[in-house]
Amino acid sequence: MCIERNHPKVSVRRQCQMLSLARSNLYYAPKGESAENLRFMEMIDKQFLETPWYGSRQMARHMQRQGHKCGRHRVRRLMRLMGFVLTKVRNATWRSQYDVGVMALFLFLHLPFCRAVYAVFFGGSMPRVSRSFSSEKSYSPSMLM
Repeated sequence: MCIERNHPKVSVRRQCQMLSLARSNLYYAPKGESAENLRFMEMIDKQFLETPWYGSRQMARHMQRQGHKCGRHRVRRLMRLMGFVLTKVRNATWRSQYDVGVMALFLFLHLPFCRAVYAVFFGGSMPRVSRSFSSEKSYSPSMLM
């Protein structure tokens, strides 16, 4: 850090003030995770590789069935800390709306006579089909350590 504790002319208080830094941040030392949490993280990691669709609720139930006392909120915090993103199956309503938009865009771009129909049918506005609808994260257990 840029702060010198034994500076002869400028006090620590003044240095923190000049850097717009609270003095409590200077003295704060973050604690790591407990041994129990590290053990839970290892168990979550192993189970997540087998069942990547498990969210925090299912993972907490799985751990409770194994005989561990770990609540949903704790599991959720640990999963976030490890950077897990679960893969979700979308419902049929979403899929049908997306497919209609993709098909309409395909027709608009590839068939010239459909552009007039497209303009009338959709009011001339292009659908937003370039969104990213799912997320996938490459993961290896060795990334934790």
